[in-house]
Amino acid sequence: MKRLAIAAMAIFAVITLTTGAWAVGTGAGATISNTASVSWDVGPGSFTGNSNTDTITVDELINVDVVQTDANNIPVEMGDTLAVTTYTVTNIGNGTEQFNLTALSAITDGDDDFNPSHRFIYLETNGSAGYQATDTQYTGPAQVELDADEVMTVYLLNDIPSTGLSDGDLGKVRLTAYSDTTGAVASAGDHYAGQGSNGAADAVAGVTAGRDNDEWFYEVVAVQIAVVKASSVDDGYGGSAAIPGAVITYSLAVTATGSGDATNVVLEDSIPAGTEYVTGSLQLDGGAPAGTDFTDASDSDGADYDSGVVTFTLNDITDLDTYNTADGTHTFTFQVTIIDTGVTP
Repeated sequence: MKRLAIAAMAIFAVITLTTGAWAVGTGAGATISNTASVSWDVGPGSFTGNSNTDTITVDELINVDVVQTDANNIPVEMGDTLAVTTYTVTNIGNGTEQFNLTALSAITDGDDDFNPSHRFIYLETNGSAGYQATDTQYTGPAQVELDADEVMTVYLLNDIPSTGLSDGDLGKVRLTAYSDTTGAVASAGDHYAGQGSNGAADAVAGVTAGRDNDEWFYEVVAVQIAVVKASSVDDGYGGSAAIPGAVITYSLAVTATGSGDATNVVLEDSIPAGTEYVTGSLQLDGGAPAGTDFTDASDSDGADYDSGVVTFTLNDITDLDTYNTADGTHTFTFQVTIIDTGVTP
């Protein structure tokens, strides 16, 4: 009986230690205390006892997570300044930690087309979503202090080159966050004696080695306007001879290509020497009913003739308020007559 009781005591002690194990995520500086208990019988008597209490202080585990949060590439135009990409930096370690931030815009891994120019890093601090100038500029180092599971929104601001880009070109930028304890270069499992937070004695680099980064793209939205001019002649005799009195119809086929919107688009054409403008001949896409007839006056219809110049202001023409690829090719026409100075029979 005595031997059996001792065996039962040993089993009971092992079970007690196992159920006292702590889960990942226990905060740095927390204490884990464990006391085994034992009970046994001797004859008719029952007895209990406790072991000494074993206490361990949890060290700090340093991990960080960087995630870009923009749903789509950031549309930009050539020459844009302070274009914003957005990220979150999350302390996924178990203690308070300070982090440094770096931005990189000259990335040469082959999956982008141009280098934005890095300007600033800003921290979301004014309580209003999205970058505002009243947020806090990051000047580092160790400016970002996060408790365990705390999240900081970070904005990268970059300028876009003003020349040399095409529609759809991509420019990549990267935000990196790294622990002020581990530094920019560390390995998972590195030990930092005496540098734990929240009362922990030591710190250990976790699976992220105390650093992480994420990348995102600016995408150029550009539009190119092409104009193709053509003419046809009606000589009044069923032919196309360019004789005095013949009417020349000039057509201006305008096409926009690209994913951007062109604004303030103005199309001008001077009446050539030796001709006279035909009153009321300004039309879009063949005129009514499918197209549009315009007056010659400088009014709200977006087309006019004045002092020898035909002008089409595309932004003022119905359905062309933003002249983009969805509008396809549009043809603007006007007519002139070749001046006849001969004697009328």
